[in-house]
Amino acid sequence: MKAVAVFAALLFIVASLAACDDDVATVAHHFKSKNLGIVSLSAPKDWPVRDKYDADKGTTAYEFETPVGGNFKFFMVMGSRAQMKMGDASDNGLEDFVTAKAAPFLPKTLEGRAISQRFGFKKDGVYVRLTDKTEKPKPQYLYMTQGVRLPEGDVGVYFAFFSNQKNDQDEKQLKQALATVESIKIVPPPPAPLEEAPE
Repeated sequence: MKAVAVFAALLFIVASLAACDDDVATVAHHFKSKNLGIVSLSAPKDWPVRDKYDADKGTTAYEFETPVGGNFKFFMVMGSRAQMKMGDASDNGLEDFVTAKAAPFLPKTLEGRAISQRFGFKKDGVYVRLTDKTEKPKPQYLYMTQGVRLPEGDVGVYFAFFSNQKNDQDEKQLKQALATVESIKIVPPPPAPLEEAPE
């Protein structure tokens, strides 16, 4: 009986350590977009924001600074589906949209085809992950992950994540990037007041 209790305690400790390994300190980001409203998201604490701005075409760009030793690049672009040139893309058409965006890169990849994957608690995002097969000159990034998410309403989010084998063998950084995309919440601006009709 005592041996069973000790074994159970060891299992609990191992499980706790495994959970702590996945825990990443995050920080909340909030900013006002003239095109979207109030945008909120959560990102790893050691991923400082490099730039965020409202683009002329009506989209909002958000790029993270690569932390020391990170050796990756991660940015997102948000806007209405029309501004994002997503046409009438709906949840059911996300796979087709993402694979079509990846098509120009396929000749230079080891995969040769785009295999889409859903992500997020609501499975409202889709991404493809490709491996650069170029040997000379050696590519700056080995992996390219790009995808889209439809968080709510008419908003679409496009993201791209570039990383290397040395730092991303277990896809830990990718998981953090996907969690950041999933965390996006948008509160649209209030409707403009109606003008009174002249008497």
